[in-house]
Amino acid sequence: MKLIEFAKSNLDKEWDFAWMSENPNITWDIVSANLDIPWDFGIMSANPNITWDIVLSNLNKDWDFRQLSINSNITWDIVISNLDKNWDFRWMSMNPNITWDIMSENFDKLWDFRWASENPNITWDIVRSNLELSWDFKCLSMHPNITWDIIENNLEMPWDFMWVSYNPNITLGIVKSNPGIPWDFDMLSMNQNITWDIISANLDVPWDFRIISSNPNITWDIVKSNPGLPWDFRMMSKNPNISLKIIEENLDKPWDLANLSWNKFNYDPYFQSRQFRQREASRRLKLYEQELIEKVCRPLRSYNWNEDLRELFPEEYYVECAKWRTK
Repeated sequence: MKLIEFAKSNLDKEWDFAWMSENPNITWDIVSANLDIPWDFGIMSANPNITWDIVLSNLNKDWDFRQLSINSNITWDIVISNLDKNWDFRWMSMNPNITWDIMSENFDKLWDFRWASENPNITWDIVRSNLELSWDFKCLSMHPNITWDIIENNLEMPWDFMWVSYNPNITLGIVKSNPGIPWDFDMLSMNQNITWDIISANLDVPWDFRIISSNPNITWDIVKSNPGLPWDFRMMSKNPNISLKIIEENLDKPWDLANLSWNKFNYDPYFQSRQFRQREASRRLKLYEQELIEKVCRPLRSYNWNEDLRELFPEEYYVECAKWRTK
């Protein structure tokens, strides 16, 4: 059964059709055959199944040119042939079709080099030769083109070791050989190099099983064989190894339908691409930050915000918590 068929068979559940609109398992044929579904064409604009021809043939849809600007089907030739469109060059900075040569030859465009730091075409040589640009070392820290040798030989750079911990070039061996580095074991738990064999052989490491539950190296067989571990089914709902068949056979588990709407179920090689892994990591961090704000700032929880202590906290903390006080 396909995701859309499963969703339509369970419309009483709280599916997130906005996230599903970007899911690369959702093709244009599926969309056009199911127009009764509340698709979000703005978010769908980033779906790698959406081509420029589809957009031109359906201009009555609410396409979002900001999202289209990062769509891997949008090439520079398409952009320069349609400069009357509302392209967002900040977002386009991380489009894998935009090379350093294109950016450097078109500096009149509003490129954002913080976003370009996620572009798979960016190398350390490019960064090092252009240090005056506003590179984002958080993104560079997890960039697949940034190896441990590069980081180790340039420790004066403002690396973010939380994101270095997620970098696909980082292994547990590197972590153990460098105990003085402030590794982040939450992000390491999500690292694609961390397999079940590594986890089970190193249970003394402070792994985060909530995050490990979504790690693509974790299969349902592993979960079933280790029922005593603190698996998180909300996070597991994102795990691409969780099939619809597994869900149907285990409806007693607390699956999260919003995360299932986003789940790619390993159908498409896009999910193994650098671009997807980087975007997914950024998306997850934003979700974790949001959850942290909720836990700290919501009333009736273990910590209650006290305005009398305002002077002890940076202004941004007060502003963020103030947003949540009425929720």
